[in-house]
Amino acid sequence: MSTFGENLRQRLTTARRALAAAQRDGDDFGVQTHASEVEDLERLAATHGIVVAPEPAAGPAVGDGVE
Repeated sequence: MSTFGENLRQRLTTARRALAAAQRDGDDFGVQTHASEVEDLERLAATHGIVVAPEPAAGPAVGDGVE
C-alpha cells in the first residue's frame, strides 16, 4: 500500500474517533467539523481508488463501562 493510502486511512480513523467523541460529549460544533472532515477524506479516498473500511455501526464503545 502507498504511503498516501496509509496516511489517508490513519487520518480517517482519527477523524472518525474525534467525531464519535464529539457526539458522545454533545459538542455540536465538533460534530459538524469532524463529520465534514470524514466526508472529505472518504471522498478523497474514492477519488484515488483507495478502499477504506466502512464506518462501524453505532453502539457502545469498548471500555465505556457497558457490559
